[in-house]
Amino acid sequence: MPSLVPKILAFAVLAISVFAYAQPAPRAWWWAIAVGAALALFVFVRAWSGRLSTLAGPLSLPVTTFVVAELLLPVLVVTAALVAWIAGGEGWLDAAIVLSITLACVCLI
Repeated sequence: MPSLVPKILAFAVLAISVFAYAQPAPRAWWWAIAVGAALALFVFVRAWSGRLSTLAGPLSLPVTTFVVAELLLPVLVVTAALVAWIAGGEGWLDAAIVLSITLACVCLI
């Protein structure tokens, strides 16, 4: 039975992003990034525990999709969030927002 936690976090990222779009201050976007980073950590931990069984088979489209969506994308989300928080700048903030929303959409598919 699939867990509901990623779906709840993904809906939270999307809902906060919708509300943050109406706010002129970037503080609202930080909530979307924080929940997106939590979602990324949850997805990565679940994928990391199941990586051996998935990667044991031949390289195929589902395996490649698994690696990109569940192993690489969460790392990019957390990295962009950390760099945006440490270094600042609109570019990193935008990258963290886009990657968090992308991960949320992937989790809902």
